[in-house]
Amino acid sequence: MKWVLRVILAVVIFVSVAIGGIALIPTETISRLATERLSASLARDVTLTGTVRPVRGELM
Repeated sequence: MKWVLRVILAVVIFVSVAIGGIALIPTETISRLATERLSASLARDVTLTGTVRPVRGELM
């Protein structure tokens, strides 16, 4: 029983650290990566204008 709790605790800690690490990435880096990948996949120049900020989105 103790090992089950330890595994669950390890998973919770891992997920928390992963989410925290993602939250610490600067928005400029994310916007640069997004424009580079979009430009490459669309074979067109893509620019993001205005302020880039993280928001909680809803999936359709």
